[in-house]
Amino acid sequence: MKLKIKSFVLGVIVTLLVIAAIQPIIAEVTRKQITVDTGVNIYLNDIKLNPKDPNGNPVDVFIYNGTTYVPVRAISEALNVAVFWDGKTRSVYLGKHDTDVPSVMLYDLDYFKKDVGFVKEKSVMDNIGNSYINVLKVSHRFSDYTMEEYLINGKYRRLKGRFILDYKTRNTEEKAQILIYGDDRLIYTSPQMTSGTFPIDFDIDIDGVIRLKIEMIYNYKMIAHDNFYLVNCGLYQ
Repeated sequence: MKLKIKSFVLGVIVTLLVIAAIQPIIAEVTRKQITVDTGVNIYLNDIKLNPKDPNGNPVDVFIYNGTTYVPVRAISEALNVAVFWDGKTRSVYLGKHDTDVPSVMLYDLDYFKKDVGFVKEKSVMDNIGNSYINVLKVSHRFSDYTMEEYLINGKYRRLKGRFILDYKTRNTEEKAQILIYGDDRLIYTSPQMTSGTFPIDFDIDIDGVIRLKIEMIYNYKMIAHDNFYLVNCGLYQ
């Protein structure tokens, strides 16, 4: 089949690509226009890979000057390893990497299974006046139990975040608690969050965990549970 030829501009970060041999990226990323051969299929163990960007859009595998280039995210997903972009050093890390920056925020992970589940909120202020923009809240206000499970396939070593009470409902009598499971084993139980409780930070070892499950439970039923949040919750290599 004749390969379709097209031109496009390689951008910084958005079009981070690696050679199929996964050679280290050491040169500075630059912007230039090239002509490439597209329509290339890639297989791993006879299973066809369908590379996509973080938004789920298809990404081309292409040939340029006789070399086949593959999106780095496709490689990381095929090998079940995390991928991390360091903008300061313009480096791509596959697999384990010590960093204070999360490889992925929890709200960017697609769920494997859920009961009510969480949704992303634009912003919130906690009961001592701190503001956040990386926010997860319960997707249904009147549920007394929330659970969301993710397939993380052993890609990450730590789960870090904070459990807070909304400033607007800081005098509530309601109580909530976070339970976190790794492969159906309880690995973290938070203190109860209620009026007069400071924000609760957690830093949990999830090295080797395949299935990560997070539950939020409440002491009242049929009350609008929109005053407890998970913030700055990310997974680290």
